[in-house]
This record gives sequence, structure tokens and C-alpha cells, in this order.
Amino acid sequence: MYKIPISLPRRDVFILEGIRYAIGIIDDSINRLKSTLLKASINSELGTKYYYIIFKEAWTLVDFSWRFRNLLRQIGKFEDEVGDDKLVNENKVLIDLRPLDILKDFRHTLQHLDERIEEVFVDENAYVWGNISWLYVINENTVHSYLLSPGYPRSSVEMINPSGLLVNRQLCNIMLQSMNRKKEKIKLNISVLIDDVTTIVKQFENVIAPQFKERNNNQTFGQDLIISMKLKGANNKS
Repeated sequence: MYKIPISLPRRDVFILEGIRYAIGIIDDSINRLKSTLLKASINSELGTKYYYIIFKEAWTLVDFSWRFRNLLRQIGKFEDEVGDDKLVNENKVLIDLRPLDILKDFRHTLQHLDERIEEVFVDENAYVWGNISWLYVINENTVHSYLLSPGYPRSSVEMINPSGLLVNRQLCNIMLQSMNRKKEKIKLNISVLIDDVTTIVKQFENVIAPQFKERNNNQTFGQDLIISMKLKGANNKS
């Protein structure tokens, strides 16, 4: 996708440019979120600046993963026999978008955050930006459970009990909790989301790779151009 053939239909070029940047932003947010959570796990008194980063990257993951899903839906046709959330190419290679359906309520909450304050958050005494919890594994015998809440303390927050959970990474079970318009608690396991998005990206690459090979890749669009302009003001002499 970094070299888009000029022979592609114009509409597909725009979609692929959108997808490429969505994937890049998702990847950057994953790395920033993990590194900042790791710092917070080692030093829980980092300060508010780091907490801003955690929530920013968590909600960016939600937002751009949903945009990525919707951009993928613009490619090709969705076959009725496999459902609206599965993309099939002419060789019946499948991209299953259903794991991203869970993002819908979170994306709507983010998009209508100002409305949710009156509709939900005040009555439910809920955090405007939700809360984030995660597990930090010290060793096979020691696991720390963390909870980050953006605002004054409420009594309705939930910490993660690692009992019965799959604990297979140093940082795992990163959970974002918020509320939807129906005043229902909604939970998103960001660790699972990261795995799902990674899988879908690989499926997508497997779908488009053969199509790119069939085209003349010697003629591609230039990408990521930056233009610099240096301006000088005229000297006013009276």
C-alpha cells in the first residue's frame, strides 16, 4: 500500500490511502499506549501528563479501528451469503470484520461525548472518559492489577481480578470501560482488539497482494509529500 499503482481505479486509490494512514495511526497508538502503561506500571506516580496519553491513545485506537473497519467495507462487494461483516474477493479470500463490531457503542459514545454528559454520565455518576484497567505481570506468581480513572473518585469502578483470565504477556487484559446511551456499562478488551486488528490487517494484505502483482507497479503514485515554503517580509524603509 506504500506504492499504489496508478492503474488502480481512482476511487480505490483514495480508499487505500485512507486505509494506509488508519493502519499507521493505529500502530502508533498501540506502541504509545503500551509503552506508557508500562511506565505507569513501574511508577504509578508518573503524573497526569502520562494519564492523558493513556486515554488519548486508547480512544484513538477505538476511533481509528472503527474508521479502518468502515474503509475496508468500501472495497469490493459484501456477499449476502457470508453476511454484511465479511469481505470476500473473487478468489473467496475472507476478511472477517465481525470482531470490530464491538466498537460501535464506544465510537458513538466518543462521537457524542458532549451529549452523553446530560444523557448518561451525570445520572450514573460515570467518568466522562470512562476508565482503564490492566494487568502487569511481574512473574508467574505475581500479577499487579491497575485502575486509572480520569476524575474525582467514584464508587462504581471495577478493578480486574486476574483469576480465570488468560495472563500471557507482561501487559495484558487492557480494559476500557464506559457507558452507552442506554446507560449500560460497556467494556472493551483493548488487548483483544489489538490482536483482532493485527489479524484483519494481515488478511487484508493477503487479499490485495495478488491484485497489486497483476498491475504495473513500475508506475506508482508518490506518497507522503511535504512542501516547505520560506517567506521573507519586505523591509519597510521610510
